Amino acid sequence: MVNWENKIKALFHDPIVKAYDIKGHERIAKELLEILNLEYSRGDEDILSSSMDRMPLPFERSKKRLKLNLDDLSCVKHPMSASDLKIDFPESSTVFNELRKKISEIKNINNDKEKLFHALWWHLPDLAECSSFLPADTRFANHSIIDHLESTSALAGCVKKDSFDGSLISLSIGPVQTFISAARKTKDLWAGSYILSKLTYAAIEYIGKNYGFDSVIFPSVRNTAFVKDTLDKIGVSLIDIGKLPDPSKKVASLPNRLVAVVPSDEAKDILHEASENVRKTWHKMYDTNLKGKEAIDNTYLEKQLNTFPKIYTASQRILNPDKLVRVVKAFYKDSDIDKELENLIRLYKEFHAFEPNKGSFYKDVFRLLRSKTDATKSLRTFDYFEDSSSSNGKIVDGDDWSSDMKAIYEFTEVDNEGDEKTDRLNTVNAVKRSFAEKNSEYFPSVDDFAEKNKNSLEKIMNQFDKQIKKFNNSYYAILVMDGDKMGQWISGLKAPKIEDIIEDSGNNSIIKKLINKDESFPKELKEFLYNRSTIQPSYHRTVSRTLNIFSTLVE
Repeated sequence: MVNWENKIKALFHDPIVKAYDIKGHERIAKELLEILNLEYSRGDEDILSSSMDRMPLPFERSKKRLKLNLDDLSCVKHPMSASDLKIDFPESSTVFNELRKKISEIKNINNDKEKLFHALWWHLPDLAECSSFLPADTRFANHSIIDHLESTSALAGCVKKDSFDGSLISLSIGPVQTFISAARKTKDLWAGSYILSKLTYAAIEYIGKNYGFDSVIFPSVRNTAFVKDTLDKIGVSLIDIGKLPDPSKKVASLPNRLVAVVPSDEAKDILHEASENVRKTWHKMYDTNLKGKEAIDNTYLEKQLNTFPKIYTASQRILNPDKLVRVVKAFYKDSDIDKELENLIRLYKEFHAFEPNKGSFYKDVFRLLRSKTDATKSLRTFDYFEDSSSSNGKIVDGDDWSSDMKAIYEFTEVDNEGDEKTDRLNTVNAVKRSFAEKNSEYFPSVDDFAEKNKNSLEKIMNQFDKQIKKFNNSYYAILVMDGDKMGQWISGLKAPKIEDIIEDSGNNSIIKKLINKDESFPKELKEFLYNRSTIQPSYHRTVSRTLNIFSTLVE
């Protein structure tokens, strides 16, 4: 059972405003927790989270340890591009007062610790001005304090009897392309994408309600309509900050997969329950949208319905470095994780860095999880499928858009010219159609697109005083937008190197000077540090959050 109080403590073990006052940040954290009637504490989850999100900086345990304030930074770094972000941070007194006021307001309307945690997590980026840009560590300012706090509270949920034992889990839903492409109308396309998002959220909701939405590393779910509805249903009270518009309920903002961190001893049960939640949600969609509609023959209806979705799950324990090295080397001949561990141990013993721990190799744990997921998908199980749906003794025609399933539902509509048109669909496609008709607003038909295309082209060509007749046509176009090289982004192949995220100007450049000019610091260790990729939980949260925000902008 999750200790929600400990998760709140972890969520505020560092104050959001830490960068303003590095030396006094613990005092500020204690003050904020006092508002919540909680005592300050800091556990192993902070050490693990720091190791996941930060570079192994040398001299951390010596007098050479560097501490840089926010004023020492000329910029913060974008987590994905490492480009400079010039942020005008407000005065500290204004930010501190705003933070205290909002925390107090949230606490006063959420007396239950579980509900209080959900409310604090939801509002975390909005508790102080520009908090999403405030760095967790000013020495390499490529990730937000918000992401660090979220990772820390997620790891705290995996601590039992003062010992951390967590696993990364993944769940994905398919098939994606065939499910979406089996569309005859624009509203079918919308419904296909939206239903996949809704089913993914069914798994996320189980994890979020029982372990905290902070546990979900990918995708980013804060400020989505799905989570907002869940928080409302379970009685979480939110304050009106008014900085962001209410999340749209029309946008299919979630991908078909998730990655989360959960207690290892519960990982198997969590994946099972999350999968069951997906199946129940799919059947509820049928009950809500299609059950009252009469089928031509319902003999194989249930069988058709159960062909979708396919759910793939995997888990990977976050292991101690020594054991992880053995596992990784056994599976990946190209991995140099053993050399990485040697370098980290050398930094620890000879150059006063922190000792490597379970959090030091997040990228390798994530790689193992991805490989397990891919292997699971490649092992296809095929159930014998027979569909002899009939009408008046004659076998019903198949749904041309979906394998061997018969078209047992009819949908009749009147087109723009008053003619009736009937689509015959199998149960899976019929759920999409009925869901779209009951839940969506007006979607232009392909004929409407064609007419708009013709009229728009005519206006454009008239501007150039050219004949338009030869351009008249009834063709239409559908714009398909897909994130380029998403696999490389998620896997971290396109993640910045550490050297790129250490600012090379102003006071922060002393990090490089300290390493470069220290004659006792070996060149090979310097190259090792600088060339490490910034594949971190915060990086994955940023990739997903960016996609999520983009999806709302192109609605």
